[in-house]
Amino acid sequence: MPTEGLISIIDDDEDFREAIAGLMKSRGFTARGLPSALAFLSYPNVRNTSCLIVDVHIARMTGIELHRRSVERKLPPRDLPPADDAFPDDPACNL
Repeated sequence: MPTEGLISIIDDDEDFREAIAGLMKSRGFTARGLPSALAFLSYPNVRNTSCLIVDVHIARMTGIELHRRSVERKLPPRDLPPADDAFPDDPACNL
C-alpha cells in the first residue's frame, strides 16, 4: 500500500473532485481535493504533492497555466502533462 506523498486533485466540479479523492484514499493514498489552481498554489502543503490531477479547463487559471507557474516556481511534481489534447498547439502540451 502507498504510504508517502500527496495526490492533489484540482477541479472546479466538487462532486468529481471528491469522488477522485475518495477513490485515491480507498486505495491507500493521501489525497486532497482543491477547487482551483490558485487554491493549490496557496495550499500550505503544496510542496508535499507527488501527483497532480488537474482539469485543464478550470476557470481563472487553466491546468496549462498552472503547469507553467509550477515549473517557474520549481514546485513538485516536475512533470505535469495535460490530461488530454485540448491544446495541441500549446508548447506546454508537448512535454
